[in-house]
Amino acid sequence: SKKREDFLEYKKARNKYKKYLSLKIMGKIGADLLDLSQIRRNNSNHRYLLVLKDLLSRYIFVRPLKSKATNIVTETVKDLLESEPISKYKVRQFLSDQGN
Repeated sequence: SKKREDFLEYKKARNKYKKYLSLKIMGKIGADLLDLSQIRRNNSNHRYLLVLKDLLSRYIFVRPLKSKATNIVTETVKDLLESEPISKYKVRQFLSDQGN
């Protein structure tokens, strides 16, 4: 009879995602847009949510947006970065995708 170990094969899973470690609060902030266009009628015509997340504390900041036009998103990000409590800290890295 064969041992159980003969039937088990272990293959190390490859992680295709990069890990972004932060050693300081508000040191690295990730950003993304959530699409709410299917329920915009229930949200005062807000189609998107801008989400900023501190990668160390996992604290999130959210603002509703009616459009994802570059100037609107840029101004909202600036407002969030200048607001409390983010403005107390030095943001060293701001991470986001291509925004498509």
